Amino acid sequence: MTKNGNISLTIGEDEDMYKFTVLKSHKERYALAEKLKIGKSVSIEGIPKFRMIICTRLKIIEKGIDENKQANLINFN
Repeated sequence: MTKNGNISLTIGEDEDMYKFTVLKSHKERYALAEKLKIGKSVSIEGIPKFRMIICTRLKIIEKGIDENKQANLINFN
């Protein structure tokens, strides 16, 4: 939880860790993020803004996923 009441999610393993912020104003994603448990498989998309990645899509994956991933954050600082 951030100081503004948003939820901060850290996604990934080992050296491939990404920190997403779920804004409190995005009610459906915020409610889903509150229910997440550590180790649960998720599909998440975001856009880099204001030195953070803002979550734009969040979905729980029931079957789990293999080690595949997509990352296109080259211009993110």
